[in-house]
Amino acid sequence: MTNPLNKISLLLIVTALCFWSGPILWAGEPFSLENGRVVPKLPEAPESLQNSDWPEEAENEMLDRFQTLIEQARERNLSFRKYGEHKAQAFPDLLLRLFTSDQEKSLQLLQEEELDGTAHHWTEGIDFYWSVVLPYQIRKYFYFGELLDPAYQQRMYSGGRRWTEEDPRPGFDLINQLNSTNAEASSYALEILLKMSTEWSNHFEPPAPNANEEKEDWVAWWNPLLERGWQIYEEKERILNPYPHPRFDHGTGPVGREWTPLARGMRADPRNTQNLRTMRDTSIYLMAEETGNERVRQLYKEKIREQIALLYQVGYGEWDADYYLTGIFAAYHNLYDFARDKEVIGLAKAALDWHYTAAALKYRRGVFGGPAKRTTTRELGNYLAFLFGNYPEEKNISFSPMALFPATSAYRPPAAVLALARQEFPAAEIFAIKPPYSPHLPGHKAKRESYETLFIGETFTLGTINSNQFSRSSRRWHLLADHSTEGAVSFFINSGNHPHRTLRPTDQIAQAGGAALWLRPNDGRSLSFSIPAGTKGRIHRNFWVLEIENTWIAIRPIGLAKEGLRPFLQNDEGGDFVLRQVPTLETPFIGFAMEVGNPESHGSLSRFISNISQVQELDLSNLPEGKVGMVTSKGIDLVLHHQEESLPQIHILGKPLDWDSGEQWSSIGGEGPVFLDGSRGELSVEAGGYSFRQTITSVEKKASKR
Repeated sequence: MTNPLNKISLLLIVTALCFWSGPILWAGEPFSLENGRVVPKLPEAPESLQNSDWPEEAENEMLDRFQTLIEQARERNLSFRKYGEHKAQAFPDLLLRLFTSDQEKSLQLLQEEELDGTAHHWTEGIDFYWSVVLPYQIRKYFYFGELLDPAYQQRMYSGGRRWTEEDPRPGFDLINQLNSTNAEASSYALEILLKMSTEWSNHFEPPAPNANEEKEDWVAWWNPLLERGWQIYEEKERILNPYPHPRFDHGTGPVGREWTPLARGMRADPRNTQNLRTMRDTSIYLMAEETGNERVRQLYKEKIREQIALLYQVGYGEWDADYYLTGIFAAYHNLYDFARDKEVIGLAKAALDWHYTAAALKYRRGVFGGPAKRTTTRELGNYLAFLFGNYPEEKNISFSPMALFPATSAYRPPAAVLALARQEFPAAEIFAIKPPYSPHLPGHKAKRESYETLFIGETFTLGTINSNQFSRSSRRWHLLADHSTEGAVSFFINSGNHPHRTLRPTDQIAQAGGAALWLRPNDGRSLSFSIPAGTKGRIHRNFWVLEIENTWIAIRPIGLAKEGLRPFLQNDEGGDFVLRQVPTLETPFIGFAMEVGNPESHGSLSRFISNISQVQELDLSNLPEGKVGMVTSKGIDLVLHHQEESLPQIHILGKPLDWDSGEQWSSIGGEGPVFLDGSRGELSVEAGGYSFRQTITSVEKKASKR
């Protein structure tokens, strides 16, 4: 089965706005009762912008899970910490309780005065400041609006209108909009930049460009300021803000001390991590559109357009961040459901298509795995399980309350993405390129930072990262193995002091076909292993064997004591074996060679062990120079040459790995389920007999003299 080809021109020049009538909501309850189940009423979306092949069976399964989701919300405390961004912790549960007999009490709490209401007095006492709160405020207003007291609903409208009269978060990133094909957006962006740079010219040396200069001149002027760090240029944004907070003026500063409107003086949460930025920008757009603030709407339409272009060109700066992505999904579900401009609805769909594809690649049987930029919780796995299912009945999942958003949304992922999440494709290896943390900053779009290899096999997923940039918050190694009751379990290795995410700057990894080589200079730090509880293991000759049900792992230590893993293998009770370091030997480099197998690749565990013993070859003759080679039991020739100041030299089957590949996602060694050419913005997914295509074209207009 094949989807219709979905194409959205990202920077399409239009002569008139194309609005549709908008989501048709309802008077009264936002749900119905059908066969004893609570069925949420969904907003409507243009038929041409729906993924119409989402299976009915998957929809019914998700509806069953929705009953569990609202029951789990009812089991948690009915309370609301209505101060700052803390209110986001209880907000989704309160909205979910609007589908239950607790509706009246929930509505009372949702409409109570804010504890920090004086900060929001200028917006009728409604908190439109904190980014993490905004997606809930938007869904409360647009989706649940008929349940609200009419006076409170009017306050939300009036507050939103005041909030979006001018840009609530002006900054130097408006340089990106100077070349926009949208004349209203580019002229407003220039107006704000000129207010910041010329009315306060004593802050800048050299002086900022004038109104007649090209965008490239603004980028060149901005770069020295950018190089001084975010705290420097955001401090200038605070001081030079042409639309300061009505109560706190330009704020007390300094930037980085805290994020409150008192400190920052902005009318919207000024933080620019991509998750917070996305929640903020989509919410500003929707309230500007709702209240008729057309100039701000046009500006934020272009900001959103730029962000989604970046997804298809270079990716997402907080790539695969498990907790933060739930906020991204919430923001784009809101935009898809409540925008009236069909072009914006199409942009929201393109964003959701991309993000759900990225998430599906690393979802496995109720768990989200793989390398990630910022790792904190299991939130994303519990969110994706709500949509994708495919986990054991025995697995006890506490669904993410953020599943409220897809549950009440008109958007559904393509059937091919659902099949991708359920591993309905032959084993494949995918090479992916990740951008730096803030690709949206002017001049940053073309940069690359991290390079990922992801092998998705029949019983496991192995993902590794090499990077130009050391980050303590990144998880750069993750093996996820199928488990009969847990769905999947994680096996982590690292060289730092955190069980799940830290590698040192000198760690380098080569990966191919379910095999990996890891090297680091022997500087006194060893490697730490976090082995899932219940793992069976043994030491066989000169390698370790781990057995996680039908996933088998053979590890040949390099500069690590052979007996060093024995304490782990003799204890299969309790929690994960976290931060158990293996003693090192007197070698210039330490690390290991690993090969992972299963019944599909080797037939049986005994044959796997025999092949490792007799067929696998490990060449350590050049170890003093940081070079090791390996021929796996399946005949894959893998070489890693450690480089002190750059990415490692990696050869696979005699060919050097090309770090300069133009594709954001590409398959290694054959056809794979996902491909994305960043230069053309073309995403394709092939899985489970389904095909999906999404194309974003970027045609940037040359800035004309003003």
